[in-house]
Amino acid sequence: MFFKALLRIVRAGMQLLSVLSYSRIENRWIDLSVKSEIVAYLGAFLIINIKACMKTAYVVMLGSVFLSSCYYDIEEDLYPEGCETPQIVSFEANVQPIIDLNCAVSGCHIDGGEAPGVLSSYEGVKDFVNSGAFEFRVFNSPDDPMPPSGELGGCDQELILRWINQGALDN
Repeated sequence: MFFKALLRIVRAGMQLLSVLSYSRIENRWIDLSVKSEIVAYLGAFLIINIKACMKTAYVVMLGSVFLSSCYYDIEEDLYPEGCETPQIVSFEANVQPIIDLNCAVSGCHIDGGEAPGVLSSYEGVKDFVNSGAFEFRVFNSPDDPMPPSGELGGCDQELILRWINQGALDN
């Protein structure tokens, strides 16, 4: 587009030069000194028009940058529904990291913590699961959910529930 406009300007300039350099009144070519003035005017004409084309090209490029930067992610494509839960859930690989991050933290379910029980080991977690307190507090306590920072995400809940349903094994 820019080059077509530039070509059009050059053609117009050449036509202008041929028209202005021939005197119709005297039916002869204009002398060299006048011709050089015409070339100077033509050069100025081309420079002005090239600057205008450059401004147009700049605006078009700037506009295309802004328009191409408008990008909308579709949440369903980025975060597909459902969790990639393994068929056999491992306490050490899947459940313990969730508990370490959300339960066995400073001031909570650790040695010397304020919360009852120690969830930093399999035995402590297994005792909570066997008593039913773990399931109740994590899944069924809308008034006082655990962890206190807010209930676990759906995938974390699904992992823990699958682990419990598989017998809460130490694997």
